[in-house]
Amino acid sequence: MPGADACWHLQMLGGLLARSGDWRIERWPSRPVALLLARLALYPQRSHAREELIELIWPGVALDAGRNRLRVALSTLRGLLEPPGAPRILVAERQTLRLHEAAIECDALAFEHAARAGRDARALALYRGELLPGHYDDWVVEERRRLETLHQRLREREALPAQAPASAAAAARAARPDAAAAGRAPAYLSGFIGREAELRALGADLERARLVTLTGPGGCGKTRLAAEFCRSAADFEACVFVALASCADAGRIAERT
Repeated sequence: MPGADACWHLQMLGGLLARSGDWRIERWPSRPVALLLARLALYPQRSHAREELIELIWPGVALDAGRNRLRVALSTLRGLLEPPGAPRILVAERQTLRLHEAAIECDALAFEHAARAGRDARALALYRGELLPGHYDDWVVEERRRLETLHQRLREREALPAQAPASAAAAARAARPDAAAAGRAPAYLSGFIGREAELRALGADLERARLVTLTGPGGCGKTRLAAEFCRSAADFEACVFVALASCADAGRIAERT
């Protein structure tokens, strides 16, 4: 059982495993419990709206039913991570959920941070396999492809013959996960049905304006709609997709784009 000063180490690359000292969790009670922990751990600096989590984990569910399901999943997760005597890991507020950032270490985040810092050997050692294998929710697939792209970029760079050291700026650009993905919208395994009118409206808006912003609550499908529009556009090769979901600092948006 975790001690009073426990810090959870969460492995999501190659499989979902949580450990604190000698205490390990390898088998999860349900898919929603595993996905709830994964989503919170991937963005520990954020307070996640409950409605957003509901839509991500149970797409299309009625809100009342989703709230009940989220309460059950949260209670189960507390029982796993916060047994008697252990510190609080989950911060549950009326409208939001988040993790105590200092209480969780996540291999996916450590991999990305090492890659961005130019510590390629450390990043490659952390990448044990794809993110959350066996889970195919849209947001999981998007995160998986983003990290796979970064990993492939590091592998390709490692295979290059030794050259003169690149500038710090060039190294940072090469390590950006979006660099290799630019021009390629994320792919989805599920079909895209019933939103043809939205695609047509988006195309009409882009004919009238240079900048169009898609707005709506988290999890309503803004990214999916934009990606499908890019894929269906006649001039798809001119489309550039830049993921900003992992950018927590507004001041760094410019360098991502």
